[in-house]
Amino acid sequence: MVRIPIGTKTFGAIKAFESTPLITQFFMIGYVPIIPIKSFYLLHEYEVERGLLSHKQEMRIINLKNISFISVGFAYLRAFFIISAFFSIAYLLTGQGSSQNILIPIALFILSVTIIFFSYKLSQQISITEKTIRKAAYSSIGLAIDPAIIEEEVARNISHILDLELKRNGCNDWKLLLEEIAQNTSFFKIIKNEKYSINIKNILLVKIRAAIASKEIKLNKALDLIQELLIEDISNQEK
Repeated sequence: MVRIPIGTKTFGAIKAFESTPLITQFFMIGYVPIIPIKSFYLLHEYEVERGLLSHKQEMRIINLKNISFISVGFAYLRAFFIISAFFSIAYLLTGQGSSQNILIPIALFILSVTIIFFSYKLSQQISITEKTIRKAAYSSIGLAIDPAIIEEEVARNISHILDLELKRNGCNDWKLLLEEIAQNTSFFKIIKNEKYSINIKNILLVKIRAAIASKEIKLNKALDLIQELLIEDISNQEK
């Protein structure tokens, strides 16, 4: 009797940056994603030895506050066309039908493989804004994530760490710094030490993103403008 595996498994890996993809855990039946449970950044995946021939897969993750519909969409898309490719091959191997009828499953197989291939290519596309944020986070806290979309408690811990980092870099009041930037958009350009400037920018950008998730501050037009300014300055300075 064939046993159909039922349980949970990860699908829909997207936007991998610095070996950190965004991925979704599903309730699955027969390795087919059925119901999304949660989305998270996968920081590290490794096997833990439980016995001589037994291993358990472990993961270090940071949960997102919401399920990623993009990840879910890619998971379902890939599952659908993997199943299509499987049945196309199965039909061809059974040798059923005439030589004319096999053209349809061959075409379906080629189409399925092509879509699966491009789905992995397309799902790794990251906007300049997101790439800059995640690069800044990797530089500041060693995690290639966007803190604005993670769970509130984790974001609060990251925010606290960044408070300390800002103070070490001479910024005792980050909200006051935001006001100074809002009043003078060339604030960072007058800082002579370029290395100091980019370091503060990275930390401050990630701090803002973490503060949004932890509800320390609320999004508004002024904050959006400051984030855009920081992202633009960081991107230009790193070129």
